[in-house]
Amino acid sequence: MEEELQSQIEIDCLYLPGTGAGIGDLFQNVKAVLKAIKETRYDLVHITGGDHYLGYFIRKRQPVVITVHDIGFYVNHKPSIKIFLKYILWIRSLGYASYLTFISSKTQQEVSKKIDLSKIPHEVITNPVDPSFQKTPRIRDVHAAVRLLHIGTGPNKNLENTIFALRGSDKYELRIVGKLSLEQEALLKESHTRYSNVYNLSDEEIRQEYIRCDLVTFPSFYEGFGMPIIEGQAIGRPVVTSSLSPMKEVAGRGAILVDPYNPESIKEGYREAMKRYDYWVLAGLKNMERFNVRTISSLYLNLYKRLTNE
Repeated sequence: MEEELQSQIEIDCLYLPGTGAGIGDLFQNVKAVLKAIKETRYDLVHITGGDHYLGYFIRKRQPVVITVHDIGFYVNHKPSIKIFLKYILWIRSLGYASYLTFISSKTQQEVSKKIDLSKIPHEVITNPVDPSFQKTPRIRDVHAAVRLLHIGTGPNKNLENTIFALRGSDKYELRIVGKLSLEQEALLKESHTRYSNVYNLSDEEIRQEYIRCDLVTFPSFYEGFGMPIIEGQAIGRPVVTSSLSPMKEVAGRGAILVDPYNPESIKEGYREAMKRYDYWVLAGLKNMERFNVRTISSLYLNLYKRLTNE
């Protein structure tokens, strides 16, 4: 999206030096941002990543837009001092934004339960799909197992119920992107699931995984958005995902929705995807048009113009 915006307005992209969440990293990032603001008279600052705490330091100097992806790091954990500090740095700081954008209504609703949004201008602007994700013909060996691509191995990604759905079946091969835990490896062996595993992939390598798969399985319990849904649709593969928000809103009518808590429902989703393969490919391609990079870029461009009175 940066490239699309840069064709219409002047943008400086600042990549922060601190990549961790320690005090030293946060201090480095604040210092780098304030230095950049002092050296260049920006009309507006847009925090697109998770560094919300920068809003504390920028708001008094110029307008700041903060994009919120999700707050799963807070809502999915029990109260503790560490979680309280995360609230101060990454949630309460949102109150210092001139404008907030949320990548889904689900994220907006979760934040509204933690801080008062009535006095902060905000709207939902979804993520765009990377333009490099283009419809690519499927190369299919009729004698090979159906290749299911599963992105992510964290607790919310629901790999365990995916494995249960495939238990005892030699029709499918599960391709897992993400480092497996010892428990997940044991479950895969115990269930006799055909699988292969890769991790630490580049963006291009991940795109190639979509191209080489037959369908995308994404029955997640929790997401801020759910990029694998529209990435799979853009490549031209059927997508099986959760009937939960925000996945069902992102999927639209272009994916098979299943109960992520029910392995049999997930398995039935795979059957439906293969039974009406071409239908779901076309439905997915139609749905992902909503996430075209030009469409999303134009929404941000209009927002920038409103905030800077141009």
